[in-house]
Amino acid sequence: MQKIILGVIGVVVALVAIVIFSHINNIPTLDENVKAKFSQVDNQYKRRADLVPSADSSNRGKSKSRADEFNSSDVKRSKSVCTV
Repeated sequence: MQKIILGVIGVVVALVAIVIFSHINNIPTLDENVKAKFSQVDNQYKRRADLVPSADSSNRGKSKSRADEFNSSDVKRSKSVCTV
């Protein structure tokens, strides 16, 4: 009876060891996958950071032209009110 129990325990230990060692071999592959995906995320952040200054200067130019349009229309409107 004890031989059967020891045999079952030995088989269970062997199966657990096989499962553990088979997954340990995947750890470097999984680590490289994580690093590659993080690198892609980092590249996206850098791209977006590079776009911010150009978007800011573009918006400044648009706001300046809109301010000029508003000022010129305001001047025209004030001249038309003063002449009446």
